[in-house]
Amino acid sequence: MTANVPLPTYMNGSSIAGLLGISPAHTLSTDGETLFVVGVTQSELDDAMVIYYADQETYYIEPLREGRKAAFSAQVYSFISDRYSVQTQQMFQALLTEASITGLTNRMTYIQQLLDWVKTVVSANIATDDAIDAAATPEQIEAVSIDLSPFEATNPNITVKGALAIVD
Repeated sequence: MTANVPLPTYMNGSSIAGLLGISPAHTLSTDGETLFVVGVTQSELDDAMVIYYADQETYYIEPLREGRKAAFSAQVYSFISDRYSVQTQQMFQALLTEASITGLTNRMTYIQQLLDWVKTVVSANIATDDAIDAAATPEQIEAVSIDLSPFEATNPNITVKGALAIVD
């Protein structure tokens, strides 16, 4: 059995599948105009769509917000990690801890440049999240973007070798 409805303007297949208690990957399909759902009755789909349309905030807008924020966070994480690998970041953390314990002020100041830079990049991500949270419509949410290119110029380009060379 296959039920169908006109394709929603704002569609979140996962939400619709959740309302039906089914897996979206195997049971939902579209032809660009119609949503087809395998394994449910027409009545079940119609009832689910009434609930879906009655609360677009829960079933479409909030998942859209969360998805956009997750995508931007992944982009920011990748941006930072592409310039300073996780292993390099861990080494800087160890060197910063050692510098703090042993009083190597100049080494701490050198490494602090990276921490300050990362905070500015993360702050841009937080501002983007805030803009997404403030957006009221799907179009406004989709219009939010993040431009990480200005952070290329502010990257301190510090190195572990450079940090190790500072013995105060």
